[in-house]
Amino acid sequence: MNIVAEMDEPDRSIVEMFMRVLGINEQVAIALVVAGLTIIEEVAYIPLQELLAVEGVEKKLLLSLRERARLHLLNDVMGRG
Repeated sequence: MNIVAEMDEPDRSIVEMFMRVLGINEQVAIALVVAGLTIIEEVAYIPLQELLAVEGVEKKLLLSLRERARLHLLNDVMGRG
């Protein structure tokens, strides 16, 4: 069953953006959206305890996603993204 296909358009777009930008699978992207994250900036800069509260995703991966999000934003600002 494709959970993304059952989501409304804005949520589906966010899941797809997280998958593309962060290089993650659908399940992890959905976990981020279910936790209320909607933009890369939130993944990069929300308080660490809030990020670590995302259910179903290991701490090590969440910390890696935080770094990927920050790198993406930096590259975007530098015109390399």
